[in-house]
Amino acid sequence: MVDRAIGIVGIAISIIVGLLSFLIRAMPSWMALAGIAIGVLLLGISIGLVIGHRRTSRKLSPIVDNALLRLHIYPDHRTPDKIAAQNIFRWYFLKTIISMHAPDGAQFEPVTVTLFVAFDPEVRITTLRINSPDIQLPPHEVKEFNQRFAIVTFSGKIAEGTLEMSVSP
Repeated sequence: MVDRAIGIVGIAISIIVGLLSFLIRAMPSWMALAGIAIGVLLLGISIGLVIGHRRTSRKLSPIVDNALLRLHIYPDHRTPDKIAAQNIFRWYFLKTIISMHAPDGAQFEPVTVTLFVAFDPEVRITTLRINSPDIQLPPHEVKEFNQRFAIVTFSGKIAEGTLEMSVSP
């Protein structure tokens, strides 16, 4: 609240000094410039305090130890169904299929799958596990894992079944 009051005082000083410099012709120009500079300085301090408060309040949000995303994967082009989620803000499942032709004319389509998961609240960076209770997963790699999100890529098609991503200590 004080930060906003400082900003209002800064704007008020700038406006008052600016008006006085037009109304009082005998006022030295340095005085008008100094008054406007002080007003702008107070406004800048106010903006800095507001931004600093927002950053510290964001950092004080709780950090959790666990997150879970369980998806049912389909063998065709349907979007997976979410079975369960804990501390997950959003997830995105991207299947990339590239149609290629070999020199002998044979056609093949390599598939890569990318799973992007955003956490809310932030998670403690511990262990990220990718597994399935009912299917054999293709080779996969965790490309990025931090307190806010995780990116996992799979080299090959994922058969129909359950895919589980979990963060736990």
